[in-house]
Formats: sequence, C-alpha cells, structure tokens
Amino acid sequence: MYDPDFEMVGAWAVPMLSCVVHGWNDGLEANPNGEVHGVIIPVPVSVMEKGGTYRFVLHFYDDYADSYKNHQVKAALEVNATEIPIAFITDVDDGWLLVRLEPSGSIEALPYTLKVRWDKTKQGRDYFTILEGDHKDKKASATRRPDGKSYLKVGPRYKPQIKLIYYKHSQILKIEGRSEEYRAVMESPLSNGTYVIELPDFPHLPDNPYRNRAKRAKTWFRIRVGGARYLHTGSVSAGCLTVTDVEKWDSLYDAIIWCRKIGDNDAHGILEIKD
Repeated sequence: MYDPDFEMVGAWAVPMLSCVVHGWNDGLEANPNGEVHGVIIPVPVSVMEKGGTYRFVLHFYDDYADSYKNHQVKAALEVNATEIPIAFITDVDDGWLLVRLEPSGSIEALPYTLKVRWDKTKQGRDYFTILEGDHKDKKASATRRPDGKSYLKVGPRYKPQIKLIYYKHSQILKIEGRSEEYRAVMESPLSNGTYVIELPDFPHLPDNPYRNRAKRAKTWFRIRVGGARYLHTGSVSAGCLTVTDVEKWDSLYDAIIWCRKIGDNDAHGILEIKD
C-alpha cells in the first residue's frame, strides 16, 4: 500500500488473505479463462496519517518459462490476444468424471486424461468442448471440486502410442519393450493380426465386483473390431480379452491411459495377437 506521496506504508502476503468470493485463503489462484476474487485487507488507521488517496498495488507472477529448452526466447501472446486453452480431465476416484452435456442436460461420465477445449468458467462451473472419444465435439460442463479448484487442467502431455502383444497359447499379455506380463484369457480369440485399442467409452458394470481389487476395474478399453470386444479385467471371457491378474490391472491401466495412437487421437495404441 502506498500513501499519497507514493511511499510504501504497508505490505501483505496474498496467500494469507481470505478470498470473500470463495471463502478461503486460495492465494487468488488464476484461471486461463479469468477468475473473480475479492479480499479484505486489514489496514491499521495508524498508517493512514496523510490526507489524500492511498493506492494498493498487487504484484503477480506467472509460472511460465520465458524461454524454450534450447534457450530461444518464448513469444508471449500479442496484447489483447486470446487463446482458448486445451485441457484434460483430471483424475477422480475411479477415473470417471460426471459432467452435464450442454444444452441437453444429460449426465455422462468422461474418462481421466480425455482432451477438451476449456471454453469458459461461469458461476462455479467449467464449460468445455470434448475433443476426443465417444462424445467428441459435444459441449459439456462440470462443477468444481469442493475446494473450488477445477477438474480440468491445462496442457495435456500425451505419450506415444502403446503396443500390447497377446500370446494366445500361453495366455500372456505383454507391453512391447517392457518386462511385465499379465495373465489374460480370450474366449473365441481374434485372428492373428493387429487391432486398435480405443479410448474408454463409459464406466462398465457400475457395481463392478472387482473394484475392491482394482481401482480402475470399471474402465474397459474397446478393441476396434466388429462386435463388442474389450480389454478389461475380470475372471472369465465372453469374447473380450480379460486380464485375470486383477491386482495388476491398475498398473496396465496406468501404462495405457496417457498414450495416444499416431494419427488417431481416439485410440491409445495397438494390440497385436499372436499364437
């Protein structure tokens, strides 16, 4: 705070000030689409001895680097330019976020890491456009977390496509280039060849009996082939590729969920089936 002669007479740490809009010390956290905050600053009368106008100056710092890794200068947006950020669905509980499709109002579940365009934030809801998966190009919105933070996060960093290999005779599923092995069964197995592993479509088996053994048991990855064939965890197969190492399912899920297939953002990678 500066007095009428522009001499600093007081200073406060923003993270220690309670936001009257959100009701807690949120540090006046920024949002790519703008965020409204309000604070009450406890100014002692003793520092306001002069007549005239006192001014408050807020100092903000962003966390974006001013250069690239090769040390070249990183250009900022032009003055008054706008950029709609690309974001992703952050992790919640079992990996599925309930959202409201707009304007229909229907409630759908979207999977962790799904790419979206963050359009705006209004009255405690984040509005976005879905950019991949079964609801691609649809508009949706989601409430914020209890602490006021968003379920969206800017800047997804996807990994290259993953390749899984299933050996029918030994009933072993492997990740190419890695040593882990997963026991898996497939009733009426697919012919030898390569198949696409698609993004999760919806939570399967709401009362999934395997959830006490695998947090991500409700997430199934569809295999792009005629009919409803999936990669999932369980104990039996009705035509799907079922990982019977239930306790290992979450580690396989983690290996797949951040990957995107080259030239096909609606897929994680490929599955090769061999004898």
